[in-house]
Amino acid sequence: SDAADETEVTIKLPSSDILTPADSAVFLAWCHGLGTPTYGLPEKEMTFIWEDIAGTTVEVEAQWLTMSYAGTEETDWTGEAQVSTNETGFTVIAPETAPAAEGKFFLGWDVTIADKTYEKVQSGETVGDGFIYSGYTNKTMTFTARWQEIGKSNVTFDMNGGTYNGSTENVIQTLTQPSADVLTFIVTMLAEPIR
Repeated sequence: SDAADETEVTIKLPSSDILTPADSAVFLAWCHGLGTPTYGLPEKEMTFIWEDIAGTTVEVEAQWLTMSYAGTEETDWTGEAQVSTNETGFTVIAPETAPAAEGKFFLGWDVTIADKTYEKVQSGETVGDGFIYSGYTNKTMTFTARWQEIGKSNVTFDMNGGTYNGSTENVIQTLTQPSADVLTFIVTMLAEPIR
């Protein structure tokens, strides 16, 4: 009867503990591909219409996100991004700790996944506005460290008729961390030139 054909069959999805992820892979959700792909979280229920699955083998596949990091080869950085899931998708938070390299400023992470790119994501920030499962599972998310080389600058003081006594105590030089791609040098004279 039509009523029988509309009978629902419910299964409980297994825990992700049964899985051993590949290196750098994070489990996101389970998915079946009957008709429109449907996603479910571990230990939650997934419901099917009997008519849709009668006489078929229902395959429920694990969905993964592979994390990749680039631009940190010259550092001893070992951080990783954090991934959290919900019923409709997932969010990714950039690594809490930033890499450090001699002679360079870390400006942030350039993050790519599928058709999206986010530039200069800061440590601990959420990448984008989150991602729905469809189109973003079984993909690689790449974090590429963006650096600014620390340049050197020669500063010349013109005594403008005065004479220099050789002291360095009356000059302060500070190098400020850039908020953009430009380094800022600040040189301050603390006293009037010696005349």
